[in-house]
Amino acid sequence: MCSHRAWFSHFTPLSQHTKVILGNNSAIPAVGSGHLNVKMLANGKWINSILQDVLYVLDLYGNLLSISHLVWHGNEVHFLSEAC
Repeated sequence: MCSHRAWFSHFTPLSQHTKVILGNNSAIPAVGSGHLNVKMLANGKWINSILQDVLYVLDLYGNLLSISHLVWHGNEVHFLSEAC
């Protein structure tokens, strides 16, 4: 989910808004969806990628990326940790 309309490289308004339920059980609408061009670190190199079917949620504070959704679509996710 993304709250920045200008970040979308392809955008389609939703004919029916989708409710996004927040942690406090309140709801805000997703009003569109589309693609975001991003850079991701893979095998030690930054590569250009496209995130598809990203919801545009204007009232969202920040952006959210679902790791489980990425994995469900066949992607591998590895976490890097740095020593303090």
